[in-house]
Amino acid sequence: EDSTLHQSGSGTVVYPDAKGFHVLTCRHNFETQDGKVGAGTITVHLGDETYAATIAHYSKKYDLAVLRVRTKDKLKGATLAGADDYPEGRLVEKLGFPDWKRTYGTGACLDWHTTDKSGVKSFACSIKAKVGDSGCGVFRSKDKKLVGVLRGGGEGAVCVRLAHVHEFLKEAGLE
Repeated sequence: EDSTLHQSGSGTVVYPDAKGFHVLTCRHNFETQDGKVGAGTITVHLGDETYAATIAHYSKKYDLAVLRVRTKDKLKGATLAGADDYPEGRLVEKLGFPDWKRTYGTGACLDWHTTDKSGVKSFACSIKAKVGDSGCGVFRSKDKKLVGVLRGGGEGAVCVRLAHVHEFLKEAGLE
């Protein structure tokens, strides 16, 4: 019996450097059936290029992970917004790549709410989320800066707030 776990998700390139780049995504994209974070082969697809990646850091609390890709290819990373203030009605965009196919959607921030017992807050938006969008970046429409990470949904998406993204990236040693 083949016990290989095949999952796909999306992510956003952040903090490129001379040795490669990092991809911000969701932890649950790498979760095995027993709830652990898998250590199998991870590949990142960018355009026509495919890269091997490793999990550099993850957080169950925030449902975030950052992958490390080592390459000499030079990439531009997303710019993270500075503030965590996105009132209802503010326009946002998602950019995902489920199954290596680009998906794009626009919507509006709907509300802020607590999603779990630990008090981690997410925001909801009217963007339609597809299977494989988990981990994709959510960007402010006016300046294309990253404001969150899509972690689930359907007709409306639930996103990790920017404040938690910054906390996670500090834990990972990237900020």
